[in-house]
Amino acid sequence: MYCPQFSGPATRKIDLKGWTVLPGIIESHTHPEMAALSERDGPVPVMHTIEEVLAYISAQAARLPPDRLIFVPKVYSTRLKERGVIRPGMSSTGRRPAGG
Repeated sequence: MYCPQFSGPATRKIDLKGWTVLPGIIESHTHPEMAALSERDGPVPVMHTIEEVLAYISAQAARLPPDRLIFVPKVYSTRLKERGVIRPGMSSTGRRPAGG
């Protein structure tokens, strides 16, 4: 399909002879269940350090029932300042599991 509204003087039109090109779509899967659950217990702050992650866990532990799993989404060890590894169960309270 030719879209003249997106072309300019330097645009080259190539006849693909029936083939289709989808530029820029390399990986497009989603995790709707994770998106739905990620903020079940309230907004999740952007966390940049292990200290911030532990503070979030502690705050959740103080307000959630003791039998509730503390869900820690959107934290990637490669993006943390310390570039450390956050392991399941790493909690400043030591009394309950934390998952992510």
